[in-house]
Amino acid sequence: MRVLRIILAVIIFSFSSVPAFAAERVLRDTETENFLHEKSEPIFRAAGLTPSNIQFILIEDDTMNAFVAGGQNIFLYSGLILRTENLAELLGVIAHETGHIAGGHLLRMEGIIESASRESILLTLLGIAAAALSGNGQVGAATALIGNQTTLSRVLAHSRSSEDSADQAAIKYLIQAKLPAHGLTSFMGKLIDEELLPASRQDEYIQTHPLTRDRFESLMRGTKNLPEIATPAADAEAYERIKAKLQGYIKPRQMVRDRKGDDIPSRYGRAVAYYRLNDMAGALKILDSLQKDEPDNPYFYELRAQILYERGKISEAVTYYQKAHAALPNAPLITLSYGQALLANNDLKAAISILQRAVTQETDSAGAHRSLGIAYGRIGETDLAQLELAETALLTLDYKAAEYHAKAAKFPAGNPNALRAADILALARQKIEEKKKDKTSRQ
Repeated sequence: MRVLRIILAVIIFSFSSVPAFAAERVLRDTETENFLHEKSEPIFRAAGLTPSNIQFILIEDDTMNAFVAGGQNIFLYSGLILRTENLAELLGVIAHETGHIAGGHLLRMEGIIESASRESILLTLLGIAAAALSGNGQVGAATALIGNQTTLSRVLAHSRSSEDSADQAAIKYLIQAKLPAHGLTSFMGKLIDEELLPASRQDEYIQTHPLTRDRFESLMRGTKNLPEIATPAADAEAYERIKAKLQGYIKPRQMVRDRKGDDIPSRYGRAVAYYRLNDMAGALKILDSLQKDEPDNPYFYELRAQILYERGKISEAVTYYQKAHAALPNAPLITLSYGQALLANNDLKAAISILQRAVTQETDSAGAHRSLGIAYGRIGETDLAQLELAETALLTLDYKAAEYHAKAAKFPAGNPNALRAADILALARQKIEEKKKDKTSRQ
């Protein structure tokens, strides 16, 4: 999928006693997600977790926060990543959140199917926060449309005992993974002075992760005699790249104003910033210099393809997406973007082949299922199109639409697609009935 593209915005929804807030949005980026998974894998293994089962969900929000919810999902706010000073601090936060997962300190999200898209997970989480704290039945009925920073932080707040437990687990995991543990204490040290501030002036992380002087001192004691472990230069560089890329996307004017250097992270961040400011020529000029330094970097191919695509140069975009896909054939977001470019170029046979890979690589991608459905529709495969649209609706929790499209998909009895349509239809109807019963019980 396109670099750091906004997938879905939470609709602003105002209700009694709780103020509305600016929409929170899920960001997707192959380079960032790959980096987070790769560098966190030793932590997950130290915790006895299966790395492939853990999902990072990046939220565009200036708030400094992170949390786990709905199973093994680690939510990272862009504001937190941008305020970490080095990779050790970011890994310290991830190790702490891993401690919450391993310790079972999770917010469970009833009513969301396991295969729901990450956008729907966030929507449901925000809805649960609102419903749990408002006491308003109408709010509860609109969970997919509600989000509130205040309610979310209160629902997510951990007890001090679970925080202490996650701290100690984090130190253990970092030591076992041979990663620097000082990053966790460094990050927490930034927050300790906020302990006595009014809640309105505290960072969100303090409110969801209560930090006391005793807890901080315990962390210091736990890491005091540990040897300093340097972050490898290549890892530090990769961290700076994803951070600059994120800043360029979210705060493009600030990036252009403040990052004047010729190092790769600075130029990379400016290229993304110019793209966001709709200065495509400026972005491409910087990309030219970056690709002279690293001609085979697949992420540079991906960014160039995205810029060309949005300039309407679809055939050229296909060429660069193909190069990115060839380098990273198992990257679902790149596979999807490649397929969507082929679809826009009306190369339907190739588009279907690539989009089929995309839905296999990331089965919970509503965008992949929708694009594949459109491609099937254009070649007259109406039933396959309906089936993919049913999958799309199910993933976005639109159960009535899922029911409609699953009913419309006609296949011979015993055909695997017939079974798939029947499963979607049954689940959609089950969810519709559950909503009806829930609504009746509130009245």
